This record gives sequence, C-alpha cells and structure tokens, in this order.
Amino acid sequence: MDLRDYEVPEDMKKNVDAGACWATWSVPFDKEEEFYFVASAYYLSPAVRNHWEKALGGPILWFGTTLDGVADYLEKLAPATPAPAAAPQPAAAGTK
Repeated sequence: MDLRDYEVPEDMKKNVDAGACWATWSVPFDKEEEFYFVASAYYLSPAVRNHWEKALGGPILWFGTTLDGVADYLEKLAPATPAPAAAPQPAAAGTK
C-alpha cells in the first residue's frame, strides 16, 4: 500500500495513538462501514493484531507498506509527535 499521497482523515488524526503506530509500525488509514484499513511495515505478531483489534473496536483489513510509508504517514497524522529517539548511550568513564 502506497500511503504517500493518502490524506489522513480528520477522525484518524483525533483518535489514533501515534505512539502505538510507531511501536507497531502500523497505521490505521481509513474506515469503510465497519471495517478498518490498517497498513503495516512489520511482522503482524499476535500482540500487534490484538492491540489494533482492541484499539479500533472492529474488524481489520491489513495491508503491507514500507517503513518510509509508515513514517511519512505518521508525520502527516501527528506532525508534533516525533519518531522515537534512539536509546541513550552510556556515559564515558569519568563523566557525569
């Protein structure tokens, strides 16, 4: 699924947890009747599937996308929410 030119619906902007999207590399991008459309760039583990089924409260149609596609879409979804930062590096010996 190519999300580059896909506009983020207003209800998605208000109701989607950007942190969960980053953590699962998955983004809900549309809803048609009772079905949610979710694009993922990562392995759909049972934990990821369960999370989105509970969070969205309905059946999901899954689509594959790229890591860049998810990142670009999330920038449109929540521009004030940056990607997770890299883990801090341990301080060098003798520094505080």
